[in-house]
Amino acid sequence: MNAEVAAAVLLIAVPIAFNVAFFELGRAFDYPSILRKEPAEILRRFAAGGSGLVLRWEALLVSALAMLPLVALLAVVLAAPPALTALSIVIGAAAALVQALGLVGARATVVAPPTLLPPGIDALGCETSTDISAISAADVVYVLRMQRERMEEAYVPSLREYTALYGITPERVRPGQAVMHPGPMNRGVEIDPRVADSDAALVIDQVRAGLAVRMAVLYDVLTVAPVAPVARGVAEAVA
Repeated sequence: MNAEVAAAVLLIAVPIAFNVAFFELGRAFDYPSILRKEPAEILRRFAAGGSGLVLRWEALLVSALAMLPLVALLAVVLAAPPALTALSIVIGAAAALVQALGLVGARATVVAPPTLLPPGIDALGCETSTDISAISAADVVYVLRMQRERMEEAYVPSLREYTALYGITPERVRPGQAVMHPGPMNRGVEIDPRVADSDAALVIDQVRAGLAVRMAVLYDVLTVAPVAPVARGVAEAVA
């Protein structure tokens, strides 16, 4: 199967699978409207959904992940500019992050240059701003990686200007704020090294926790057996 045929098949199958999974999740869990409810109510509804609800979430996850090879294939088939491919990845990451934050009851504000704001992302229940000062009210500043090797050519005038207007610097982080970043970081671009190495940065803990979460999700997706209890001493040693 050549790239054109594979892209055509995925372009039909993946959106259908994703929309079916999204519809089922909405029918069983009132998603995404439930993200506007209190965290306690969300967790209660999730627990009440049982294994059937977990399977619906997993179906949505798998169908969403299937979009990654679709994007890669379309970039090859359509000879899409690298900047456009990078932008689609950033938009997807931002949208997923907003939904995850909403699921735990957090109020999110997406701050970015107008050219990098995902279209329609406010429909997920977040606010948007093109003014970096909007981060001053946040408890947590979650920084996304700037695809500097791909995006400089089209979506910002220059990386220097982007850093000057939107970079997370010590002057823009107030006392008590936490700073997160999924990594790898572009030091001196989206985040100042002084912030990345400060006590406010939770990046190392975030990456460590992310590894454990990925392991747990993969185990849940690939197995059906319950997880055996782990002795406290063993758990502490692993941590």
